[in-house]
This record gives sequence, structure tokens and C-alpha cells, in this order.
Amino acid sequence: MVTVTERAKDALREWKQRLSGSCHQGFRLESDSPGEVNILELDIDRPGDQVFESRGVRILFVAPGVSKILGDIVLDCEQTAEQFDKKTLSYLHLSKPTTVAISAA
Repeated sequence: MVTVTERAKDALREWKQRLSGSCHQGFRLESDSPGEVNILELDIDRPGDQVFESRGVRILFVAPGVSKILGDIVLDCEQTAEQFDKKTLSYLHLSKPTTVAISAA
């Protein structure tokens, strides 16, 4: 099962707002190849998706097969000291509660 922290929800909501996504859109977490998971650009939810919201805004759709690949994971967001256009960058991280982070930026 995928769990999304409040920090990650806030970051996804902000990124969605910057992209001017509609209220029905959210980012998609899915697998294009066996064993690989990607966060894709804005999309709409599909039957069987796990849907995450932040403050009433749809922000993330997790395809059914992704939960089976990842098992129990936590999607979190971390701000870094790196700068781009004078803004601090945020990175999303997938991690298993008992192991070191699996990456996603």
C-alpha cells in the first residue's frame, strides 16, 4: 500500500497548481516496465486507481499494479539547498519504512 505524507501532498498540490492542472487531474504513479515505477505528468484517474487528495484537490493517482510492485512504501518530499530560478528545489522520495530510500525526483 502506498502512503503519501502531508509534505508530499502539499508539494504535489503546489506543482499541479504551477502546471495549471484541472480539478480532475493529478500526477500518475505507474509502471511502464516490469519492476520500474515512474511519476508521470498530469492525467485523469482510471478505474482501480488509488486516489490521493490534498485540501480537496486531486493530486496523485496510483495505478493498481504499482502497489503490487512496491508493497508498503511512503512517498515523502524533502527540500534541498539546491536552487533553480532562485527557488529551493523539492524532491519526492519513495521509501520503505524499514529500508533506505528508493529514488524518485
